[in-house]
Amino acid sequence: DNGRIYFASSDQCVYALDAATGVQIWRSYNPLYETFYVTGSPVLYNGSIYIGSRYGNLFAINASNGTLKWVFRDAKFSMEYATPVIKNDSLFITSAFEVFSSPTKFGALYAIDANSGSLIWKTQVGIGFSHAPIYQDGKLYVSGYDDKLKAIRPNDGSIIWEVANFRGHRPTYGNNLLFLGESLNKNFCAINPENGNIVWQRTGGHFIFNKPLVIDNRGKVID
Repeated sequence: DNGRIYFASSDQCVYALDAATGVQIWRSYNPLYETFYVTGSPVLYNGSIYIGSRYGNLFAINASNGTLKWVFRDAKFSMEYATPVIKNDSLFITSAFEVFSSPTKFGALYAIDANSGSLIWKTQVGIGFSHAPIYQDGKLYVSGYDDKLKAIRPNDGSIIWEVANFRGHRPTYGNNLLFLGESLNKNFCAINPENGNIVWQRTGGHFIFNKPLVIDNRGKVID
């Protein structure tokens, strides 16, 4: 699969293009006739492309030819904002809210078998998330609409620790710390990933929602 570009489009299709020429290799039409208003990115893992959609579907697509492998569905809880995270054949993704619900019903955090599409666990139901978790050193880190940054065990979804005032901010891990913006006092913070304690913070006066770019002492970009 080297030399390919994969992306989803609002025409209900996922595409594979040759990166050097732009020639289309395949187009996979959404079998559920959903338009892909996707802000998350597709992920390639073990020969499959994984991507979430607006209406509560997560698709696994054969990266070689575009055929559908499986679909995981959770009502109409939007998975379009989250880029899946995969570790040891477990796929972790979040949902934001149930489309067309009134009053709004918020989403959850999921662990899904990347090979079969079966649900392993579902937690944080009713919280809602605007991004996927990050995985580092045997822990998941994610913040949701409940204003809390949490460290979660990947095997069962249980909470290790949580700290308030981090609404929907996605952290970056680097130099043994988590870096992200804080939503109460609008500070930029470094968090101890073992216990959630703030190591240092800088007063900014403005919201910082984007995922920070961290460059280590060797000049290596950390994502």
